[in-house]
Amino acid sequence: LLVLSSGGTVGLYSGEVGALLDDIQALRPSLLCTTPRLYDVGYAMYQDARQQRLRDAASSGSDSADLQRVVEQQLLADFGSRLLGDRIAYIK
Repeated sequence: LLVLSSGGTVGLYSGEVGALLDDIQALRPSLLCTTPRLYDVGYAMYQDARQQRLRDAASSGSDSADLQRVVEQQLLADFGSRLLGDRIAYIK
């Protein structure tokens, strides 16, 4: 109730599980409360993207010492804004 009384809004997804991430991107939440299953899906997507970027970088002959750290930092920055929108401040 505090969020609503402070000008917040509530967004509901379209009902299609396949479109859930699209709905989240359209809503651009600053607070996201969800189930562990959505976190599992997001983490799996992150891991897949991480492995792909590491393979791409390794095949281009990049130095592997700092490669993993750089790839993870880039992915976290990209993933948060691309997947959850640019306003996310808190995830519960």
